[in-house]
Amino acid sequence: MKLQIVKGSTSQIVTVFIQDNTQTDGRGLGSLDQTSSIVGGYVRAGGTGVALAVDENVTTEGTYQAPSTAGQVRIGTPANMTTGTYELHFHNDLFAAGADSVFITLGGAASMAVLPIEIQLTDFNLNSATVTLATATQNSIDAIEVDTGTTLPAKLLAYVQLLARKDYAISQDNSTEVTEINADGGSGAGTFLNTTDAQEAIRDRGDLAWLTGGGGGTTKSYTTTNWTRTVGDNDGGAGSDTLTVNGAYFATGEINSTTLLEVDAVFTATVTETAQTIDVWCFYAGGGSHRIIVQAYDTTGSAWEPIGSIGLGTIVEKHTFNLSPSHTNSATGVVLIKFIHSSGTGITSHVLNIDKAQINISVPVTSTEKMLAYIQLLARSDAAITTDRATELGEINTDQGSGAGDYAATTDSQEAIRDTEPLGTAMRGTDSAALASAWTATRAGYVDKLSVSGTLAHSDAAATYKADVSALALEATLTAIKGATWNASTDTLEAIRDRGDSAWVTATTVTVSDKTGFSLASTGLDLVTAWTVGITGTVSGNSTFNAASDKVYLANGAHGGAAASLVLADYSNFKATGFSTLDAAGVRTAVGLASANLDTQLADLPTVAEFEARTIVSADYFVVGDYTAPLDAAGVRTAVGLASANLDTQLSALSGYVDCLPATLDGSTFTSLPEVTTDAASRTASKADVSLLALEATAQSILADTNELQTDWANGGRLDLLLDVAGTPITISTEGINLSSS
Repeated sequence: MKLQIVKGSTSQIVTVFIQDNTQTDGRGLGSLDQTSSIVGGYVRAGGTGVALAVDENVTTEGTYQAPSTAGQVRIGTPANMTTGTYELHFHNDLFAAGADSVFITLGGAASMAVLPIEIQLTDFNLNSATVTLATATQNSIDAIEVDTGTTLPAKLLAYVQLLARKDYAISQDNSTEVTEINADGGSGAGTFLNTTDAQEAIRDRGDLAWLTGGGGGTTKSYTTTNWTRTVGDNDGGAGSDTLTVNGAYFATGEINSTTLLEVDAVFTATVTETAQTIDVWCFYAGGGSHRIIVQAYDTTGSAWEPIGSIGLGTIVEKHTFNLSPSHTNSATGVVLIKFIHSSGTGITSHVLNIDKAQINISVPVTSTEKMLAYIQLLARSDAAITTDRATELGEINTDQGSGAGDYAATTDSQEAIRDTEPLGTAMRGTDSAALASAWTATRAGYVDKLSVSGTLAHSDAAATYKADVSALALEATLTAIKGATWNASTDTLEAIRDRGDSAWVTATTVTVSDKTGFSLASTGLDLVTAWTVGITGTVSGNSTFNAASDKVYLANGAHGGAAASLVLADYSNFKATGFSTLDAAGVRTAVGLASANLDTQLADLPTVAEFEARTIVSADYFVVGDYTAPLDAAGVRTAVGLASANLDTQLSALSGYVDCLPATLDGSTFTSLPEVTTDAASRTASKADVSLLALEATAQSILADTNELQTDWANGGRLDLLLDVAGTPITISTEGINLSSS
């Protein structure tokens, strides 16, 4: 490895990489230290070799620790480095002044490749030293002074700044370097001025051509009569003398105070235009090294910037100076120019003579805005674009020598052509008038009102163009449905639905009024009771009516069947017999029930399950073969000693005591009969087993009769059928006859 170290340097730490010579991939050898028997030597240029032994360790990584002697080296291992990386601390004697280099070799450890280290001993630090030119000619350097200053970098920076920046400030800060750049090397001096010739200044000039198309345009110039002798004598002429080159000068002489000579001019261009250059026809009748500095006001930086100078002269010459975009006030178009004496002493015989001055504006042949205007005129047909782009419209129709054009955007643009079909010719009606003016929206609406038959009334009134549908069947049908007194507020389907809603959806009652001959009072309702009302009186109003053969009709017939007819003379055949004349109390009397509690009494009779659970011996069970037919009603009353059918009344008096009897009745029961009470708990615990008593047989007979009666009352039984007939209203058709009561 090769290094550079300044002569006389001390406390040097050298970082090295030691390879493993047993590997072919160049990997490092690890685990080396002061005990690894690393040995070698060093030799300084012009000297003899000195033995080295790496036999001391480094206490703190990165902190130099001098070896004990010049022939010893300390070794350490830096952290976070790959295997084979070590730091070596050499003795200061190796780098002492007096030699230009030192060469070191180390090796000897197991598997260690020989490590050569070549160090150049320099007279200065190459990382910070600079070279200063002592003397120089144009083609050669006689001597170079080396020091540790910053002369060369600073000088180079100053030159680069002047080449790059256009601002006036850098030309003042680096005025020495401006002079050096323009120094006469034997064939003449230079005229470099950073405000016009720097890269930034060139860029600004190019912007107008490269970005706005100004490079392809024509030049437009503005002169001015606005001149002011800010400092100096009036040696003749006025501002108006600067409009043309004619020998009538605007002359200003020097004075020996302030800036000696200072003249200000104000140029005004059209807003949105940008001045690129200024031309001045003048001469400066001065002396010595005096000159006139030309400045322009930078509206961005709010400062005056030099744009050139005018040297000594005796005749009018044209001087051109470049301007940057920032020298034109974008809001007003104003450009401010100043002519000022350089420096020195004012001499009254020295005079600045200005014959003419003008700023120059580059007007592009076709700018982006101009191109947009032309495209708008080619595309749009509205009148607004014709007004907004009147200049460009005039340019389009300009006479180039053979005649002017008559292009009109409102008729000839792409949009206008699209709006007239076929292309180029407006559609025409039969009267040769433009269809667009004849076919109006109102007239188009009349087509929708042509009659069905295809006829069209000869009238301009739109109402006469209604379709004639009077001959259509639909029209007649709708007219009949509508009726003569049809009212939209009450007779539409929606109105009828709304009226019906109150009866069909929300009504809870229906009111029915009396009709002639019929009363809805309770007495009138009695007339339709089926089984108690007969037709009496004389049937009149029909001389052909025959009571023996004429019929009336039952609406439902018998029990919901088909309608049936009957002869009035046979009406008695339909009268109900038997129970039909009894009310509810009468029915209970007929069967011997004091009140409607037959279900309650029947519920007290033992069920089949209760019979199967009784505890009497089998010999006492009822034998079917021994059954004797039950008594009829009179026999039952005789058997039990009842003179009349009032058993229910008598039983009700005993029911409380019977319920208190024990569940079984045998000899033991009667010997220990508990006290009889009428409370509910006692009755439940002491129900009597009366299956062997004569009363049991009697109750069975009553049950059989009662079951037969239940069968008759069941739905579809004999009694139920009679009651159904009794409850069915008879509807009598009175068509053709009059009924009157007598």
